Amino acid sequence: MITARKGNLIILGLSDENMKRLKDDQPIKFKLSELKLPDNYDNYEVMIYNGRTEETMAATLNQMAQPQN
Repeated sequence: MITARKGNLIILGLSDENMKRLKDDQPIKFKLSELKLPDNYDNYEVMIYNGRTEETMAATLNQMAQPQN
């Protein structure tokens, strides 16, 4: 799993292995404190995406971070 934050956007990337575990009733669990959010996070948005591996997800995340013309 990849976690990232950009402004008020929390990004969670789930690999195919993560998805397989979810399908096998193995939930993904983590503490919100791991995302290092400020105390007031009511205005945050969450984006969850999937990729084949953590490497392909990182590449996708880098692509998403590029300015759109």
